Amino acid sequence: MTQVLLFLIFLAPTIQYRVELPGFSFAVMEPVVLAASAILILGSRARKQPLVIPRTWPEIGLIAIGVWAILVRPWSSDWKHGLSDIRDWVIPIITFLTLLATVRHGWRNAVQILLAMIVLTSLVGIVQRATGGFRPFISPEANLKLPPGAVPPPGPSWGPVTSTNPCVRYPQLALLSEQGVLEEDPALTAAAAREAPPYAVGFFAHPNSLGMFLSAGFMLALGWAKQRRHLGGWLILGVIGLALFFTYAKSSYAVLALGLGAYFLLRRIRSLKVIAAVALVLIPLAVLMLARLPVSVLNGLCWRYGLWTTAFHQLSTAPLVLLVGNGMDAFRGLAYYSQPHNTYIYALLEYGLLGLAVVFGVVAWVAVAGWRDRRGGLWERDCVLPAMWLATLAFFAIGLTESVLMGVEQRMIVLNFLACYLGLRQEARGLADSSPSDQARS
Repeated sequence: MTQVLLFLIFLAPTIQYRVELPGFSFAVMEPVVLAASAILILGSRARKQPLVIPRTWPEIGLIAIGVWAILVRPWSSDWKHGLSDIRDWVIPIITFLTLLATVRHGWRNAVQILLAMIVLTSLVGIVQRATGGFRPFISPEANLKLPPGAVPPPGPSWGPVTSTNPCVRYPQLALLSEQGVLEEDPALTAAAAREAPPYAVGFFAHPNSLGMFLSAGFMLALGWAKQRRHLGGWLILGVIGLALFFTYAKSSYAVLALGLGAYFLLRRIRSLKVIAAVALVLIPLAVLMLARLPVSVLNGLCWRYGLWTTAFHQLSTAPLVLLVGNGMDAFRGLAYYSQPHNTYIYALLEYGLLGLAVVFGVVAWVAVAGWRDRRGGLWERDCVLPAMWLATLAFFAIGLTESVLMGVEQRMIVLNFLACYLGLRQEARGLADSSPSDQARS
Protein backbone atom coordinates (compact mmCIF):
# COMPACT_ATOMS: atom_id res chain seq x y z
CA MET A 1 0.00 0.00 0.00
CA THR A 2 2.81 2.40 0.90
CA GLN A 3 4.45 1.80 -2.47
CA VAL A 4 1.23 2.66 -4.30
CA LEU A 5 0.91 5.88 -2.32
CA LEU A 6 4.52 6.79 -3.03
CA PHE A 7 3.96 6.21 -6.75
CA LEU A 8 0.92 8.53 -6.67
CA ILE A 9 2.87 11.23 -4.83
CA PHE A 10 5.74 10.99 -7.31
CA LEU A 11 3.44 10.82 -10.34
CA ALA A 12 0.90 13.52 -9.47
CA PRO A 13 3.11 16.62 -9.99
CA THR A 14 4.18 15.42 -13.44
CA ILE A 15 0.57 15.65 -14.66
CA GLN A 16 0.26 19.42 -14.87
CA TYR A 17 -3.44 19.93 -15.40
CA ARG A 18 -5.52 22.53 -13.58
CA VAL A 19 -9.21 22.32 -12.78
CA GLU A 20 -10.79 25.69 -13.51
CA LEU A 21 -13.87 26.62 -11.50
CA PRO A 22 -15.66 29.99 -11.25
CA GLY A 23 -13.31 32.18 -9.21
CA PHE A 24 -11.12 29.28 -8.16
CA SER A 25 -8.69 26.79 -9.67
CA PHE A 26 -6.43 24.05 -8.40
CA ALA A 27 -3.86 21.65 -9.79
CA VAL A 28 -5.03 18.07 -10.14
CA MET A 29 -2.03 16.96 -8.05
CA GLU A 30 -3.21 18.85 -4.96
CA PRO A 31 -6.05 16.55 -3.82
CA VAL A 32 -4.03 13.49 -4.86
CA VAL A 33 -0.97 14.21 -2.72
CA LEU A 34 -3.10 15.43 0.20
CA ALA A 35 -5.17 12.23 0.16
CA ALA A 36 -2.03 10.07 -0.14
CA SER A 37 -0.40 11.97 2.73
CA ALA A 38 -3.48 11.53 4.91
CA ILE A 39 -3.54 7.78 4.26
CA LEU A 40 0.18 7.50 5.07
CA ILE A 41 -0.36 9.32 8.36
CA LEU A 42 -3.44 7.24 9.29
CA GLY A 43 -1.60 4.04 8.43
CA SER A 44 1.35 5.03 10.57
CA ARG A 45 -0.90 5.88 13.51
CA ALA A 46 -2.80 2.60 13.08
CA ARG A 47 0.52 0.79 13.48
CA LYS A 48 1.15 2.96 16.57
CA GLN A 49 4.27 4.47 15.08
CA PRO A 50 5.22 7.92 16.36
CA LEU A 51 5.33 10.65 13.73
CA VAL A 52 8.79 12.14 14.17
CA ILE A 53 9.84 14.91 11.79
CA PRO A 54 13.63 15.20 11.43
CA ARG A 55 15.06 18.48 12.71
CA THR A 56 17.71 19.19 10.12
CA TRP A 57 17.90 22.43 8.19
CA PRO A 58 15.94 21.33 5.08
CA GLU A 59 12.86 20.56 7.19
CA ILE A 60 13.27 23.66 9.36
CA GLY A 61 14.00 25.87 6.37
CA LEU A 62 10.98 24.69 4.39
CA ILE A 63 8.69 25.20 7.38
CA ALA A 64 10.21 28.68 7.75
CA ILE A 65 9.54 29.65 4.15
CA GLY A 66 5.98 28.32 4.44
CA VAL A 67 5.38 30.43 7.55
CA TRP A 68 6.99 33.45 5.91
CA ALA A 69 4.72 33.04 2.87
CA ILE A 70 1.68 32.91 5.16
CA LEU A 71 2.80 36.16 6.81
CA VAL A 72 3.65 38.23 3.74
CA ARG A 73 1.82 36.90 0.70
CA PRO A 74 -1.73 37.97 1.74
CA TRP A 75 -0.49 41.56 1.39
CA SER A 76 0.30 41.11 -2.28
CA SER A 77 -1.34 43.63 -4.63
CA ASP A 78 -2.94 40.60 -6.29
CA TRP A 79 -4.19 39.04 -3.05
CA LYS A 80 -5.83 36.06 -4.79
CA HIS A 81 -2.49 35.14 -6.33
CA GLY A 82 -0.86 35.66 -2.95
CA LEU A 83 -3.26 33.28 -1.21
CA SER A 84 -2.81 30.72 -3.99
CA ASP A 85 0.94 30.96 -3.53
CA ILE A 86 0.53 30.07 0.15
CA ARG A 87 -1.39 26.95 -0.86
CA ASP A 88 1.30 26.17 -3.42
CA TRP A 89 3.84 26.05 -0.58
CA VAL A 90 1.80 24.44 2.16
CA ILE A 91 0.69 21.36 0.21
CA PRO A 92 4.18 20.31 -1.01
CA ILE A 93 5.69 21.00 2.43
CA ILE A 94 3.03 18.92 4.21
CA THR A 95 3.59 16.06 1.75
CA PHE A 96 7.38 16.34 2.10
CA LEU A 97 7.20 16.21 5.92
CA THR A 98 4.73 13.32 5.75
CA LEU A 99 7.13 11.29 3.63
CA LEU A 100 9.98 11.82 6.06
CA ALA A 101 7.80 11.10 9.10
CA THR A 102 6.05 7.95 7.84
CA VAL A 103 8.51 6.16 5.53
CA ARG A 104 10.72 4.49 8.13
CA HIS A 105 12.64 2.10 5.91
CA GLY A 106 12.82 1.15 2.28
CA TRP A 107 13.96 4.45 0.79
CA ARG A 108 15.93 2.51 -1.79
CA ASN A 109 12.62 0.99 -2.92
CA ALA A 110 11.11 4.48 -2.96
CA VAL A 111 13.93 5.63 -5.24
CA GLN A 112 13.18 2.72 -7.58
CA ILE A 113 9.52 3.77 -7.67
CA LEU A 114 10.60 7.30 -8.55
CA LEU A 115 12.87 5.92 -11.27
CA ALA A 116 10.06 3.79 -12.71
CA MET A 117 7.85 6.86 -12.93
CA ILE A 118 10.67 8.79 -14.66
CA VAL A 119 10.98 6.00 -17.24
CA LEU A 120 7.23 6.04 -17.94
CA THR A 121 7.33 9.81 -18.43
CA SER A 122 10.32 9.41 -20.76
CA LEU A 123 8.44 6.88 -22.89
CA VAL A 124 5.53 9.31 -23.23
CA GLY A 125 7.97 12.01 -24.36
CA ILE A 126 9.54 9.74 -26.98
CA VAL A 127 6.10 8.86 -28.37
CA GLN A 128 5.25 12.58 -28.55
CA ARG A 129 8.42 13.34 -30.49
CA ALA A 130 7.78 10.44 -32.87
CA THR A 131 4.12 11.27 -33.53
CA GLY A 132 4.18 15.06 -33.18
CA GLY A 133 1.07 14.93 -30.98
CA PHE A 134 -0.41 13.64 -27.71
CA ARG A 135 0.53 16.66 -25.58
CA PRO A 136 -2.68 17.30 -23.67
CA PHE A 137 -1.50 19.87 -21.14
CA ILE A 138 1.09 21.88 -23.09
CA SER A 139 0.84 25.63 -22.48
CA PRO A 140 0.66 28.33 -25.19
CA GLU A 141 4.02 29.68 -23.96
CA ALA A 142 5.70 26.47 -25.15
CA ASN A 143 5.14 27.66 -28.74
CA LEU A 144 7.63 30.45 -28.13
CA LYS A 145 10.42 27.89 -27.73
CA LEU A 146 12.46 27.78 -30.92
CA PRO A 147 12.85 24.44 -32.69
CA PRO A 148 16.42 23.07 -32.97
CA GLY A 149 18.50 25.02 -35.47
CA ALA A 150 15.83 27.68 -36.00
CA VAL A 151 16.97 31.27 -36.50
CA PRO A 152 15.70 33.64 -33.77
CA PRO A 153 12.94 35.98 -34.99
CA PRO A 154 14.10 39.50 -35.82
CA GLY A 155 13.41 42.22 -33.33
CA PRO A 156 10.94 45.04 -34.02
CA SER A 157 12.22 47.58 -36.52
CA TRP A 158 10.80 50.62 -34.71
CA GLY A 159 12.28 52.69 -31.90
CA PRO A 160 15.83 52.57 -30.57
CA VAL A 161 16.10 48.76 -30.86
CA THR A 162 18.27 48.32 -33.93
CA SER A 163 20.92 45.81 -32.83
CA THR A 164 20.76 42.23 -34.07
CA ASN A 165 23.03 41.11 -31.22
CA PRO A 166 20.63 39.47 -28.73
CA CYS A 167 22.75 40.48 -25.73
CA VAL A 168 22.25 44.12 -26.73
CA ARG A 169 18.76 43.81 -28.13
CA TYR A 170 17.02 42.26 -25.13
CA PRO A 171 18.25 44.75 -22.50
CA GLN A 172 17.01 47.49 -24.83
CA LEU A 173 13.65 45.75 -25.14
CA ALA A 174 13.57 45.37 -21.35
CA LEU A 175 14.09 49.10 -20.89
CA LEU A 176 11.28 49.92 -23.33
CA SER A 177 9.03 47.43 -21.57
CA GLU A 178 9.73 49.06 -18.19
CA GLN A 179 8.83 52.43 -19.68
CA GLY A 180 5.55 51.03 -20.97
CA VAL A 181 6.26 51.92 -24.60
CA LEU A 182 7.12 48.45 -25.93
CA GLU A 183 4.67 47.39 -28.57
CA GLU A 184 3.84 43.75 -29.07
CA ASP A 185 6.51 41.99 -31.12
CA PRO A 186 4.85 40.58 -34.29
CA ALA A 187 7.35 37.72 -34.34
CA LEU A 188 6.32 36.63 -30.86
CA THR A 189 2.65 36.96 -31.76
CA ALA A 190 3.16 34.72 -34.77
CA ALA A 191 5.10 32.21 -32.67
CA ALA A 192 2.31 32.03 -30.09
CA ALA A 193 -0.24 31.32 -32.81
CA ARG A 194 1.66 28.55 -34.57
CA GLU A 195 1.43 24.87 -33.79
CA ALA A 196 4.01 23.80 -31.22
CA PRO A 197 7.03 21.95 -32.67
CA PRO A 198 7.13 18.22 -31.81
CA TYR A 199 8.95 18.51 -28.51
CA ALA A 200 8.87 15.87 -25.84
CA VAL A 201 6.82 17.39 -23.02
CA GLY A 202 5.22 14.43 -21.24
CA PHE A 203 2.23 15.62 -19.25
CA PHE A 204 4.07 18.80 -18.30
CA ALA A 205 3.04 22.24 -19.46
CA HIS A 206 6.39 23.14 -21.01
CA PRO A 207 9.30 21.10 -22.45
CA ASN A 208 11.79 23.00 -20.28
CA SER A 209 9.99 21.69 -17.18
CA LEU A 210 10.27 18.14 -18.47
CA GLY A 211 13.91 18.81 -19.29
CA MET A 212 14.64 19.83 -15.69
CA PHE A 213 12.88 16.72 -14.42
CA LEU A 214 14.68 14.35 -16.78
CA SER A 215 18.07 15.94 -16.18
CA ALA A 216 17.77 15.04 -12.50
CA GLY A 217 16.24 11.68 -13.44
CA PHE A 218 19.18 10.85 -15.70
CA MET A 219 21.61 11.34 -12.80
CA LEU A 220 19.52 9.06 -10.61
CA ALA A 221 19.33 6.42 -13.37
CA LEU A 222 23.11 6.59 -13.81
CA GLY A 223 23.73 5.77 -10.15
CA TRP A 224 21.16 2.99 -10.26
CA ALA A 225 22.68 1.49 -13.42
CA LYS A 226 26.20 1.56 -11.97
CA GLN A 227 24.96 -0.04 -8.76
CA ARG A 228 23.07 -2.82 -10.55
CA ARG A 229 25.64 -3.39 -13.32
CA HIS A 230 22.94 -4.92 -15.50
CA LEU A 231 22.05 -4.31 -19.14
CA GLY A 232 18.54 -3.21 -18.17
CA GLY A 233 19.95 -0.32 -16.16
CA TRP A 234 21.85 1.04 -19.16
CA LEU A 235 18.78 0.64 -21.38
CA ILE A 236 16.79 2.72 -18.89
CA LEU A 237 19.54 5.34 -18.99
CA GLY A 238 19.27 5.42 -22.78
CA VAL A 239 15.48 5.88 -22.70
CA ILE A 240 15.70 8.81 -20.27
CA GLY A 241 18.58 10.36 -22.21
CA LEU A 242 16.69 10.16 -25.50
CA ALA A 243 13.58 11.78 -24.02
CA LEU A 244 15.75 14.50 -22.46
CA PHE A 245 17.35 15.20 -25.83
CA PHE A 246 13.89 15.60 -27.40
CA THR A 247 12.95 18.34 -24.92
CA TYR A 248 15.65 20.57 -26.48
CA ALA A 249 16.10 22.19 -23.07
CA LYS A 250 19.60 23.66 -23.33
CA SER A 251 19.90 24.56 -19.64
CA SER A 252 19.13 20.96 -18.73
CA TYR A 253 21.80 19.75 -21.15
CA ALA A 254 24.39 22.04 -19.56
CA VAL A 255 23.50 21.09 -15.99
CA LEU A 256 23.51 17.40 -16.86
CA ALA A 257 26.98 17.74 -18.38
CA LEU A 258 28.20 19.39 -15.17
CA GLY A 259 26.51 16.69 -13.09
CA LEU A 260 28.12 13.88 -15.05
CA GLY A 261 31.53 15.50 -14.74
CA ALA A 262 31.05 16.02 -11.01
CA TYR A 263 29.85 12.43 -10.49
CA PHE A 264 32.94 10.83 -12.00
CA LEU A 265 35.36 13.47 -10.73
CA LEU A 266 34.25 13.43 -7.11
CA ARG A 267 34.10 9.64 -6.93
CA ARG A 268 37.55 9.13 -8.43
CA ILE A 269 39.60 12.02 -7.03
CA ARG A 270 39.98 12.33 -3.26
CA SER A 271 42.17 15.43 -3.08
CA LEU A 272 40.32 18.72 -2.69
CA LYS A 273 43.30 20.57 -4.18
CA VAL A 274 43.18 18.50 -7.36
CA ILE A 275 39.42 19.07 -7.70
CA ALA A 276 39.92 22.82 -7.20
CA ALA A 277 42.69 22.85 -9.83
CA VAL A 278 40.47 21.04 -12.34
CA ALA A 279 37.66 23.52 -11.66
CA LEU A 280 40.01 26.50 -12.18
CA VAL A 281 40.99 25.10 -15.58
CA LEU A 282 37.46 24.23 -16.68
CA ILE A 283 35.80 27.53 -15.73
CA PRO A 284 37.75 29.73 -18.20
CA LEU A 285 37.37 27.04 -20.87
CA ALA A 286 33.60 27.10 -20.33
CA VAL A 287 33.59 30.90 -20.64
CA LEU A 288 35.51 30.69 -23.92
CA MET A 289 33.12 28.07 -25.26
CA LEU A 290 30.14 30.19 -24.25
CA ALA A 291 31.56 33.16 -26.15
CA ARG A 292 31.81 31.04 -29.31
CA LEU A 293 28.31 29.61 -29.21
CA PRO A 294 26.03 30.45 -32.17
CA VAL A 295 23.39 33.13 -31.80
CA SER A 296 20.62 30.48 -31.79
CA VAL A 297 22.00 29.28 -28.45
CA LEU A 298 22.85 32.69 -26.98
CA ASN A 299 19.41 34.04 -27.87
CA GLY A 300 17.71 32.21 -24.99
CA LEU A 301 20.36 33.25 -22.47
CA CYS A 302 20.29 36.89 -23.55
CA TRP A 303 16.49 36.86 -23.47
CA ARG A 304 16.75 35.85 -19.81
CA TYR A 305 19.38 38.50 -19.18
CA GLY A 306 16.93 41.14 -20.34
CA LEU A 307 14.41 39.89 -17.74
CA TRP A 308 17.07 39.98 -15.01
CA THR A 309 17.88 43.62 -15.80
CA THR A 310 14.20 44.48 -15.29
CA ALA A 311 14.22 42.72 -11.91
CA PHE A 312 17.28 44.59 -10.68
CA HIS A 313 15.95 47.92 -11.94
CA GLN A 314 12.74 47.21 -10.05
CA LEU A 315 14.64 46.45 -6.83
CA SER A 316 16.64 49.66 -7.15
CA THR A 317 13.42 51.72 -7.33
CA ALA A 318 11.42 49.67 -4.78
CA PRO A 319 13.90 48.48 -2.13
CA LEU A 320 11.05 47.61 0.27
CA VAL A 321 10.67 44.41 -1.78
CA LEU A 322 13.95 43.26 -0.26
CA LEU A 323 12.28 43.20 3.16
CA VAL A 324 8.73 42.01 2.52
CA GLY A 325 8.81 40.56 -0.99
CA ASN A 326 5.60 40.70 -3.02
CA GLY A 327 7.49 42.12 -6.01
CA MET A 328 6.40 39.64 -8.67
CA ASP A 329 3.10 41.41 -9.37
CA ALA A 330 4.97 44.60 -10.24
CA PHE A 331 7.52 42.61 -12.25
CA ARG A 332 4.78 41.14 -14.42
CA GLY A 333 3.63 44.67 -15.22
CA LEU A 334 7.14 45.81 -16.15
CA ALA A 335 8.86 42.93 -17.91
CA TYR A 336 8.28 41.59 -21.40
CA TYR A 337 7.65 38.14 -19.87
CA SER A 338 5.73 37.21 -16.75
CA GLN A 339 8.55 35.57 -14.74
CA PRO A 340 12.32 36.13 -14.47
CA HIS A 341 13.52 32.64 -15.42
CA ASN A 342 15.80 32.53 -12.39
CA THR A 343 14.87 30.79 -9.14
CA TYR A 344 16.94 33.08 -6.95
CA ILE A 345 15.70 36.32 -8.49
CA TYR A 346 12.17 34.92 -8.25
CA ALA A 347 12.65 34.12 -4.54
CA LEU A 348 14.10 37.58 -3.93
CA LEU A 349 11.18 39.32 -5.63
CA GLU A 350 8.45 37.16 -4.10
CA TYR A 351 9.82 36.65 -0.57
CA GLY A 352 12.57 39.23 -0.09
CA LEU A 353 16.02 38.65 1.34
CA LEU A 354 14.71 36.34 4.06
CA GLY A 355 13.11 33.98 1.55
CA LEU A 356 16.23 34.02 -0.61
CA ALA A 357 18.40 33.26 2.44
CA VAL A 358 16.25 30.24 3.31
CA VAL A 359 16.54 28.86 -0.24
CA PHE A 360 20.32 29.35 -0.14
CA GLY A 361 20.40 27.71 3.27
CA VAL A 362 18.67 24.56 2.03
CA VAL A 363 20.97 24.36 -1.01
CA ALA A 364 24.07 24.88 1.15
CA TRP A 365 22.98 22.23 3.66
CA VAL A 366 22.45 19.65 0.91
CA ALA A 367 25.78 20.50 -0.72
CA VAL A 368 27.71 20.25 2.56
CA ALA A 369 25.92 17.01 3.54
CA GLY A 370 26.97 15.34 0.29
CA TRP A 371 30.55 16.52 0.72
CA ARG A 372 30.64 15.05 4.24
CA ASP A 373 29.23 11.76 2.99
CA ARG A 374 31.97 11.64 0.39
CA ARG A 375 34.70 12.30 2.95
CA GLY A 376 33.10 9.79 5.32
CA GLY A 377 33.38 7.02 2.74
CA LEU A 378 29.67 6.51 2.05
CA TRP A 379 30.15 7.03 -1.68
CA GLU A 380 32.72 4.25 -1.97
CA ARG A 381 30.12 1.52 -1.49
CA ASP A 382 27.01 3.27 -2.83
CA CYS A 383 26.59 4.55 -6.39
CA VAL A 384 22.99 5.69 -5.91
CA LEU A 385 23.56 8.09 -2.99
CA PRO A 386 25.94 10.50 -4.83
CA ALA A 387 23.73 10.31 -7.92
CA MET A 388 20.68 11.24 -5.83
CA TRP A 389 22.66 14.09 -4.26
CA LEU A 390 23.60 15.50 -7.67
CA ALA A 391 20.05 14.96 -8.97
CA THR A 392 18.70 17.07 -6.12
CA LEU A 393 21.29 19.80 -6.60
CA ALA A 394 20.57 19.78 -10.34
CA PHE A 395 17.27 21.59 -9.76
CA PHE A 396 19.02 24.41 -7.94
CA ALA A 397 21.71 24.61 -10.63
CA ILE A 398 19.09 24.81 -13.39
CA GLY A 399 17.49 27.48 -11.20
CA LEU A 400 20.12 29.91 -12.50
CA THR A 401 18.16 30.10 -15.78
CA GLU A 402 14.74 28.69 -14.84
CA SER A 403 12.20 29.45 -12.09
CA VAL A 404 12.30 25.98 -10.57
CA LEU A 405 10.23 26.82 -7.47
CA MET A 406 7.45 28.60 -9.31
CA GLY A 407 4.18 26.67 -9.14
CA VAL A 408 2.87 23.89 -6.94
CA GLU A 409 3.89 21.05 -9.27
CA GLN A 410 7.50 22.18 -9.62
CA ARG A 411 7.82 22.65 -5.87
CA MET A 412 6.45 19.18 -5.24
CA ILE A 413 8.87 17.61 -7.72
CA VAL A 414 11.88 19.28 -6.08
CA LEU A 415 10.70 18.25 -2.60
CA ASN A 416 10.11 14.67 -3.76
CA PHE A 417 13.73 14.43 -4.89
CA LEU A 418 14.89 16.12 -1.70
CA ALA A 419 12.86 13.71 0.48
CA CYS A 420 14.30 10.70 -1.37
CA TYR A 421 17.83 12.03 -0.94
CA LEU A 422 17.39 12.70 2.78
CA GLY A 423 15.78 9.30 3.38
CA LEU A 424 18.39 7.47 1.34
CA ARG A 425 21.16 9.31 3.15
CA GLN A 426 19.71 8.47 6.56
CA GLU A 427 19.54 4.78 5.66
CA ALA A 428 23.09 4.77 4.30
CA ARG A 429 24.43 6.43 7.44
CA GLY A 430 22.52 3.97 9.60
CA LEU A 431 24.05 1.03 7.77
CA ALA A 432 27.51 2.57 8.06
CA ASP A 433 27.07 3.13 11.81
CA SER A 434 25.86 -0.44 12.39
CA SER A 435 28.52 -2.20 10.30
CA PRO A 436 31.34 -2.03 12.92
CA SER A 437 29.16 -3.67 15.57
CA ASP A 438 27.99 -6.29 13.08
CA GLN A 439 31.61 -7.10 12.30
CA ALA A 440 32.42 -7.35 16.00
CA ARG A 441 29.54 -9.82 16.57
CA SER A 442 30.67 -11.93 13.65
